[in-house]
Amino acid sequence: MDKEAFLHQLESSAINKDKRLFAKTIYNLPADVIVGFTKEEFSRIIYISHQFSSQKMDRLCNFLEIKGSSFLKNALKGINELNNSLLSKFYYSIFISLCETDKEKVKIALGNNAIVCIMLAEMGVDSKENLEIAICSCRTAQEIFPKTSVNYISVLTNEGNARVRLAEMGIASREHLETAIHLYGLSQKIFPKTSVDYARVLINESNARKMLAEMGIASRENLETAVNLCGIVQKIFSKTSTDYACALINEGSARKTLAEMGFDSRENLKTAIYLYGLSQEIFPEKSIDHARVLMNEGNARELLAKMGVDSRANLETVVHLCETSSEIFPKTGVDYARALMNKGNALKSLAEMDFDSKINLETAIHLYELSQEIFPKTSTDYACALMNEGNARVLLAKMGIGSRVNLETAIHLCETAHEISPKTSVDYARALMNEGNARVLLAKMNVDSHENFERSQKLYLESISIFEELGDGWTYSLALLNLSSLLKNKFFKTGDKKYLEELEIYLSDVEEKIRDRNIRYKEFVMARVHEIRANLLEFEGKSGIYSASREYDKAYEFSRYPFHKFMDEFCQARNGIKSFCELVSDWKEIEKEYIFLDYYDYAIFECHLENALKSTVNEEDELKLAVEKLKEIRDRTQIKIIKDRVSAYIHLLQALVDCFNNDSYKEAAENVKEGCKIFSKHGDKQGQQMCEIFHNAVVKKRDPDAWQEIIRNREFSSNFYNLLCEYSDRKRADMESYKLSQIYQTVNRTEKIVDQLQETLNQEFAEIKDQIIIGFKGSDSEFREIKKMIISIQQDFEYLTQVSNKSSNEEEEAIKIFMVKMLEMIKNGDPEKLSLFLEDIIKNEHFLEEIIEKSKASEREKANAKSKLADLKKMPGILKEKMKSFSVDVTKEVIVSLTAGEIITLLTPVLSTAAFGVPIPSKVVEMLLEVMKDS
Repeated sequence: MDKEAFLHQLESSAINKDKRLFAKTIYNLPADVIVGFTKEEFSRIIYISHQFSSQKMDRLCNFLEIKGSSFLKNALKGINELNNSLLSKFYYSIFISLCETDKEKVKIALGNNAIVCIMLAEMGVDSKENLEIAICSCRTAQEIFPKTSVNYISVLTNEGNARVRLAEMGIASREHLETAIHLYGLSQKIFPKTSVDYARVLINESNARKMLAEMGIASRENLETAVNLCGIVQKIFSKTSTDYACALINEGSARKTLAEMGFDSRENLKTAIYLYGLSQEIFPEKSIDHARVLMNEGNARELLAKMGVDSRANLETVVHLCETSSEIFPKTGVDYARALMNKGNALKSLAEMDFDSKINLETAIHLYELSQEIFPKTSTDYACALMNEGNARVLLAKMGIGSRVNLETAIHLCETAHEISPKTSVDYARALMNEGNARVLLAKMNVDSHENFERSQKLYLESISIFEELGDGWTYSLALLNLSSLLKNKFFKTGDKKYLEELEIYLSDVEEKIRDRNIRYKEFVMARVHEIRANLLEFEGKSGIYSASREYDKAYEFSRYPFHKFMDEFCQARNGIKSFCELVSDWKEIEKEYIFLDYYDYAIFECHLENALKSTVNEEDELKLAVEKLKEIRDRTQIKIIKDRVSAYIHLLQALVDCFNNDSYKEAAENVKEGCKIFSKHGDKQGQQMCEIFHNAVVKKRDPDAWQEIIRNREFSSNFYNLLCEYSDRKRADMESYKLSQIYQTVNRTEKIVDQLQETLNQEFAEIKDQIIIGFKGSDSEFREIKKMIISIQQDFEYLTQVSNKSSNEEEEAIKIFMVKMLEMIKNGDPEKLSLFLEDIIKNEHFLEEIIEKSKASEREKANAKSKLADLKKMPGILKEKMKSFSVDVTKEVIVSLTAGEIITLLTPVLSTAAFGVPIPSKVVEMLLEVMKDS
C-alpha cells in the first residue's frame, strides 16, 4: 500500500467510523511509507486515531505496543537508529491516542515515547516539537506512576534531559535548565546514594549546571558544583567502567569551561587534558567513545592554543586528534561530521596565525562542505558548519582571493544559518553578526555600498540586543566592536561626525546596562568600551588624545592587558609629552603580538621620523629605515585592501627618500604616481589629498627639503595612523584568540626559546623522576599518581618561568630562586623543611594578604591569590587523605613530592601576582631561605 492509498483508506475509516477498516489499514502499512510521512500527515493520522479511542480495540493496541517496543529496542542498540526511532514513535503515538483513557495501560508507553522523541530530537528531526512531546509525555506519566517507583524516577530524569536539550537549542534556556536541575534533585532523593543510577543523575545535573554557567548564571558556583558532583560520581563507579570514564570526561568539560571563563585557566585545562587522557585508557581504542574523548581533548588544546600556550603545536595536535577520531567514526554519522568541522576550525586558526593560510583555509572550507552533507539540514550543527565556512571565506576574501564571490557566498551561508537557529539564541545572533561583517567588506569594495552598510548596521544592532539579553559578554563586545568599526568607516567616507556621536551613544548605553550586571567576561566588555571610546577621542585633536590616554588607562584597570598600558603612553607620545623613541625604548623588552606589535612598529616608524628631523648626518638612512618598518607592517597583514593602501604610503615615503638624490626625481615622481593610483582605486579620500601634497612638493617644485615640511606638519603620519586604526579594528574582530589571551590571561604566554634556567629545570626534573623510580615499591596506580604530581610541578614551573620574564628584576629573580630551591628540597627528600616552610607561609598569611590587597591587581586576581593562600591551611588534611591511598612502604621522596606539589599548585597563582607589580615572590623566598639556611 502506497502513502496516498493508505491516507485515503484511513480517511474513509474515519468518515464511516469503521474501526475494522482503521485497524486493517494500520496492520498493512509498510515501514517505508511510515518513515516518509510529513509532519502534517502524521498529525492527521493521530487525529483520526483519536476518534477511535472510545472503542474497544485490544488486539490493535497490543500490536501497536509490541511494535513500538520492538523498534525502540533496535534503535537503542544502534541499529538503523533514525528509521527505527521514527517507526517506534509512530506506533507508540497511535497506541497512546487510542488508549489515553486507560492510564495504567498507557503509562509505560508514555515513558518510552518520551525516550524515542528525545532520540529523534538529538538526530535533528523536528527537535523542538519532539522535545516538547517528550516533556508532555513525562509529565503525564509522573501523575500515574507511584512516587517512589523506578519508572517515576525514569520519567523525572527523561523530562530533565528533554529540557536540557531545549536549553541547548536556546529555547527558554534558563527556565528549562533550572527545572531540569530541580527534577534531577527529586530523582536523587529516591535513589540509594551509592547506586549507579544515583551517580548517573548527578552527571546529568552537572551537565545542566555547566550550561547555566555558560549563560553567565552563577558561573563559578555552578561549574565548581559540577566538578564536585563528578568527583562524587567517580567514587561510586568502578575505576575501569565506562561510567567512570564518562564522569572523568564531564569533570574535564566543566574544568574546560572554568578555564574559558578565566578561573585558574591553565591549571583547569591541564587537569581537563589529564582527565581526558585517563578516560582514553578505559575506552577500547577503536570505540566511538574513545574517539569522542579524543575530540574533547582537541577542544581543550584548541583553548590552550588561543591562550598563546604552544599555539602551533597544540593546533597541530588538534588536527591529528580529529583525523584519528574521523577514522573511527562511521562515515555517515554526526560524530564524523563534527570531527571534520573541528579539524576545519583548527586549520582556520592556523591560517589566522599565518601558517599556510591559503591552503589551510581552502582545506577547512572543503571539510565544512563535507560536514554539511552529513548534518541534518535543520540542526544547529549544520548551522554552525555554514557559519564556519562563511568565516573561512571571509578570511580568503580579505586576502584578496575571490573576494566578491567569497563574500557573497558567506552572506548566503549566514542567511541560511539564521533561518535554522532560534531567534533568541547566541547562534542566531552570531549569524547576524557574521553576515554584517561580510556586508561591510562588500561595501568597502564599492559593491552596493549604501545598501550593504545600512543592512550591516541593522544586523549588528539586532545581534547586540540579543547578546545583551543573554548576558554573553564576549560576543556582545565583539558585536559592539564591529558596529564601532562600521560607524568609524562611515565617518571616514563622509567626514560627518554624527556617526562618531552615534557610536558614543551606543557605548554609554552599553556601559549603563552592564555596569551592575553579572555577565560573562564583564571585565573584558568594560575594557573594550573604554578602548573604543579612546579610539573615538583620538579624532578630537590634542585634548581628545589626552582623554584617549585616560580611557586606555581605565581599560588597563579592567583588563590588565599590557597593550592598553602601552596605548596610554602611545597617546602621550602623540601629544608630545614623551618622544616615540622613548616609548620604543621603554617597551622594547615586552613581548608583543597581533595589533600590539603593529602599534609598536608604528611607534618605531615615528621614532625614525623624529630622528630624521633632528639629524644632520643620517636623515636619508632614517627615512629608509622608516620605509622598511612600513614594509614590515604591510607584509604582516593579509587584508588586501589594507595591504594595498600601506603600499601606497610606502610609495609616497620612498618618493621623499628619492629627493635626497638629484638623479632620482624621475623615480620620485613615479612613486608618487603609483601611490596615487592605489588611493584612487580604493576611494581613499585622505590618501588622495596626501597625493596632492606630495605631487606639488616633489614632482612640481622638486624641493629637496620637501620631506621636512611634510613630516613636520604630521599630515602623512596622521593619515597613515588612521589607516592603522582601521586595520586594527578589523584585526581585533577577526582574532578569536583575542578572547582568552586578553581577557583573563594576565600574563602573556607567548612561545619563546627555552632559556638556560628552563634547561636547568628540565634536567633537575629528569633526575627527580629517576630518583623516585629507583626506590619506588608501590603499585602501578600509585606510580601514576606520583608521575602526575611531578608533571604538574613541572608545568607550574614552566608557567612561573614565563611570569618571571614579565616581572620586575627583583621579583623575577625571586621566582627563579623559589623554583630552584623547591627542586633542591624535593631532590634532598626533606619533608621537615617543607613542613616548616608551609607553617611559615600560613603564619604570615595576613601579612601577604595585605600586600596583595594594596596592589594594582584586579579584584579577580586579588581574590584568587588570597583564596589560594587560605587553602594552604587545609594542606595537612589534604596530604593526610592523599597518603591514605598509598602503601605504607612508600619512600620519603614520594611524601616530599606530594607535599611540594600541593604547595606549588597553591602558591603559583599567588606568585603570579608579580606580573602586576606585587612584591610577593621576594617575601615568599625570604621565608624559604630562612628555613633552608641550615642546609
